[in-house]
Amino acid sequence: PREAEEIYSAFLAKHATHPLAKEAGFRLAVARYAGGNVDGAIESFEKVGADPTDPHAPEALYNLFLCRKKQGKEDEMKRVVARLADAFPRARAAGQARLAYGYWLADAGRVADAVPQFAAAAEAPFRELAAEAAFALGERAAEAGDRVRALEAYRKGATDLAAGGDWTVQCAFATANVLAGDGKPAEAVDEFRRVLEKADATPEQLATADLGIAQQYEALGQPVKARQMYQSALKRNPPAEIAATARGRLAALGGGGTTGPGPKPVPKKPGRTGTAKPVKGKKAS
Repeated sequence: PREAEEIYSAFLAKHATHPLAKEAGFRLAVARYAGGNVDGAIESFEKVGADPTDPHAPEALYNLFLCRKKQGKEDEMKRVVARLADAFPRARAAGQARLAYGYWLADAGRVADAVPQFAAAAEAPFRELAAEAAFALGERAAEAGDRVRALEAYRKGATDLAAGGDWTVQCAFATANVLAGDGKPAEAVDEFRRVLEKADATPEQLATADLGIAQQYEALGQPVKARQMYQSALKRNPPAEIAATARGRLAALGGGGTTGPGPKPVPKKPGRTGTAKPVKGKKAS
């Protein structure tokens, strides 16, 4: 990073008006951040973000937010979020900043302040970002015991499941689990099946859906169908926890067992926004 910082700095000193100067300015800021020079990175990100004609301006402001977050300066974090919302409301970076700020507030125990940030990010015109924000909203509602609002948020995040990614799938599983908890196993099965119908679902996601469907068939008093779905889950070479639950239930069902179907399927959550390294060069969109 130090060598890159020196190269970009030298280039800008000699070619301030060069067509690649804006690109170099943004790369300089990223190099400074990567090298631990947070103050230098803040100065550079501020400069890039102040130019609305710079294609990297939104990402620079989001990275500026990450710098302020690293410093723990909430007033500055809020200022950057407001700048993004005002100057680049439709940019991915605006939604990322709101979502990351929401997480920061929630982690600090300030859920009431976090919810509006999640709600705003959930309206972002970027499927996975919006789904992640919707999931965060659902989690906060569930923690507060508001299952109606939790279900509403999860369903919103899972709306475009066929074209979505990991967070969209996460919302579908959460939707199914709320329905199951509300005593609606048939509706839960339908939601789990949406994951099975997703063309690019991973083997782990498919096995998790199989397990969820099997458990709901047990709740519906349909052991034959339940066994079929547990067997389907095992054929997908699932993670150890899913395999153990499926084998245990197959043994219980085969032996006339009457114990419950085991813990609900809980897929591993994707990494959340705001914890990764700075954005490196995505243009505003």
